[in-house]
Amino acid sequence: MLGDSVESAFTCSKLGTLNRYIAKFNKKTPGRPISLIGIFTERYGDDAVVKALVSAEKNVDSSPEVAKQLWAEQLSAWLDSDKSVDDVFKQLKIADEHEGPTRLDLPKLKLLDDYVAKFNRETATKLFSIL
Repeated sequence: MLGDSVESAFTCSKLGTLNRYIAKFNKKTPGRPISLIGIFTERYGDDAVVKALVSAEKNVDSSPEVAKQLWAEQLSAWLDSDKSVDDVFKQLKIADEHEGPTRLDLPKLKLLDDYVAKFNRETATKLFSIL
């Protein structure tokens, strides 16, 4: 149904149907929510999904609503799995371990910036609720 690559899955005509099914499933089983990004990550792997998200950000004209939703779901998934900002920086491969930043990759930096903002907002809330 989704295709052989995550890029083709992002533009699949049945993506809207799958998204509606997920919403219905989550309403019926609120204790076990699933997400579109989770399905993609399970099928294609984390690295492939991140690359496709960055590519979708560059070509947002193709499916802007889905791209924005997947972007937000990815940020939440990282936060829910307790990934640090450093973990996300490494996963995005913005800088080579030995050579430092190789080129300015704006979509990856935007994804990292969005995660930093969400991470700071959520961890500050957790910190204050503990205090």
